[in-house]
Amino acid sequence: LTISGTGPMTEYSSSSAVPWHSVKSQIKNVVIDNGVTSICTYAFYYNTNLESVVIPGSMTGAGEAFLFGAAVKTIYIYFSIFIFIPI
Repeated sequence: LTISGTGPMTEYSSSSAVPWHSVKSQIKNVVIDNGVTSICTYAFYYNTNLESVVIPGSMTGAGEAFLFGAAVKTIYIYFSIFIFIPI
């Protein structure tokens, strides 16, 4: 599953309201594209087959339970660091 776009993800009121709920048992890998700034609380709630999640540097927040009960083995977090060294 790839989540793309810009800005925050729509906040859904329950785990059954996310658009991929009916196929969540088939989702093993999630890639959140750069540009997405937050993930909703119930995005991957109890997704027991989820193995990996890629989180981009554009992320600034996530719902408190977005991976609750998920069986994630690997989380990749990409971020950038800007260091200014005066000469």
